[in-house]
Amino acid sequence: MWTPSCQEAFDTLKDMFTTGPIMTHFDESCQTRLETDASDIALGAVLSQVCADERWHPVAFHSRKFWQAEINYDVLDKEMGAIVTAFTNGYIC
Repeated sequence: MWTPSCQEAFDTLKDMFTTGPIMTHFDESCQTRLETDASDIALGAVLSQVCADERWHPVAFHSRKFWQAEINYDVLDKEMGAIVTAFTNGYIC
């Protein structure tokens, strides 16, 4: 049964999906940043740019689980691995 609280939750989600920092196309004239992170089991990267609305918008992203050998790396090597992976595998640039 679809209740008023269900409708409210749906409307909130719809608003969040359509008004958040929406992905945009890369523009070489805009300020750009690459954010990376690594956990014990995976890495991730997001390339973002400042757009006309003066907010950061994602342009590209990548994540993957570590290979078995990478799980044993120390935290600095995992973080650097996220940066290297973002640039060398063409996922971000």
